[in-house]
Amino acid sequence: MATQFNGGVDADWNDAGNWSGGIPSLSDDAIIAVNCTMDITGTCKTLVINSSITLDCNGFNLEVGGGGTTVNGTLLCQAGEMKFWPTQNP
Repeated sequence: MATQFNGGVDADWNDAGNWSGGIPSLSDDAIIAVNCTMDITGTCKTLVINSSITLDCNGFNLEVGGGGTTVNGTLLCQAGEMKFWPTQNP
């Protein structure tokens, strides 16, 4: 399932009200449509960051479960780990 971060409540990843289909898991495609700051480890199957948009990992881990990553904007992960799994589930 695809879920889009639209920032309906605030800029926090872990607020279901910011996502069109709920907070993503390793079986979901995550589309970042407005600036987003992670406040917990984030997971998704596929990650897309739209043009001119920033996803800031904010020191937390980001795990992408084998669906691929497209960064048309900015991905900031200066601390924490980024994990890209070769298949959907590690």
